[in-house]
Amino acid sequence: MATAVLSNVPATITLCESITGWTGDTFVLDSDIKVQGGNSVSCAMTNNGTNTIAYATSFAATNQHIRIWVNLTFVSNIDVIANDGIQISVVSGAGTALYTVGGRDTYGGGWKQFVIYTGNTPTSGSTPSGTCTSVGLQVNTTSKPRNQPANCYVDAIYYGDGFTVTGGTSGDEIDWSHVAALDAIEAYGVVTRLDDVYFLAGDVTIGSGATATWFKSGQKVQFKDLDVSSTLYSVSFAGSGCNVDISGGSYGAAGTQNYVFDASDVNISFTMQGPQIANAGLISFANGQSISNTVFDSCDQVDPSTSSFDRNTITNYVGTAGAVLFPSDSTNFTNCNFINNNNSIEYDATSDATTPTLFGHTFDDVAGKYDINNTSGGAITLVISGGGNANSFNPGGSMVTFSNPKSFKFTVSPSITGYEWRIYSVTALGSLDGAVELAGQESATVDNQTYNYTYSADTPIAVQIISQPDEDYEEAVRYYNLLATNQDVNIGLIEDKNN
Repeated sequence: MATAVLSNVPATITLCESITGWTGDTFVLDSDIKVQGGNSVSCAMTNNGTNTIAYATSFAATNQHIRIWVNLTFVSNIDVIANDGIQISVVSGAGTALYTVGGRDTYGGGWKQFVIYTGNTPTSGSTPSGTCTSVGLQVNTTSKPRNQPANCYVDAIYYGDGFTVTGGTSGDEIDWSHVAALDAIEAYGVVTRLDDVYFLAGDVTIGSGATATWFKSGQKVQFKDLDVSSTLYSVSFAGSGCNVDISGGSYGAAGTQNYVFDASDVNISFTMQGPQIANAGLISFANGQSISNTVFDSCDQVDPSTSSFDRNTITNYVGTAGAVLFPSDSTNFTNCNFINNNNSIEYDATSDATTPTLFGHTFDDVAGKYDINNTSGGAITLVISGGGNANSFNPGGSMVTFSNPKSFKFTVSPSITGYEWRIYSVTALGSLDGAVELAGQESATVDNQTYNYTYSADTPIAVQIISQPDEDYEEAVRYYNLLATNQDVNIGLIEDKNN
């Protein structure tokens, strides 16, 4: 069975295995109601108003994520969140800071880990600084809680951002279930499982240097909507020993949160096929990786680098740069579908300047939304290949010219040479009225001809075979449309019986 290992875990403030260091009430250890270890610390909050408890500690107070498990059994007595029902207190060199985390309208009872970030502005007091000397809980009530042996339980208080995961072998890979199971033992609360959805409340790094790590997942992952640092949430893959296979599943974030999805380490082995990634911040990949059939919805910019980035769908990007950064080599950037993006592709100073080609990319042509945003500072020409339909660029950026080279080829049958031929653009199929010659030859040396053009719109044409050697065949006129695809047609000649 695959085995995972956690390292760089959150630091312990207290595991609540002793009542020493607690102030504000009378405390008792409870060995039955707990989330980890042998005990929790319990007390009876009985004030109609403010109830405060605290644990003495010492660590750097600046920009810390503090994680505290709480279980309150008098929910109906607690004030609502708008009136600061449940607050986490942090005492530091800046004084006492209170962070509102819940109320009876948002907390339904039972064990819940509350997470606060000391870099955020507190509900009251000053942003913590210097040394944190205590962490605690303040509960404000609207009526007197029942006087019972205990109605407040606290367990496992940590500070820290997340952890690193290693482990697994080829054929016996780890996944999010292994990570959540390990987390549950210590109750870090960084990765928890509920009904086969994995909820993240921190940053998680898969892999570490040369340590063998085999990760395979098609599971659903969701970042919690908590009052954390705007840069906390991320899933990263790192190290030469890291092997990743993501097939199906999803990654998302609740509320207004977003997260970084970072697979930019060129040392990892990374394959992703078929998941949906929603509400992410920056997303990055690296050369040698394969990303296909993946949906990126309402994310910030995706940087594919020179990975194989094929048949992906990118939707609902609202940023000002571009939903996908055009890579430095466009060869492996192919067949993607762009839907409802303010700017679908950003071409910048790092993008392919040698043969920039749009290989099979399709766009939805929504008014006011642009296929290309050229931020490179210079005019570019993009070649459209493989049936792509790019045709618009952001006028606030530099000039973009779309080159869509296509060919129309015809072959006469029977195979003859020496014939005269002309190709005309016409105003309508079936008539030579308004014909304008595009190409022609007095005496052909081969039985086939190719006309090359740059596609911008379907264009009606006429092909005329005017005379043949010895006038053996009737004059022929055939009508076609120049399309966004190459064409190869046969023109059958009719023998002239009157010759």
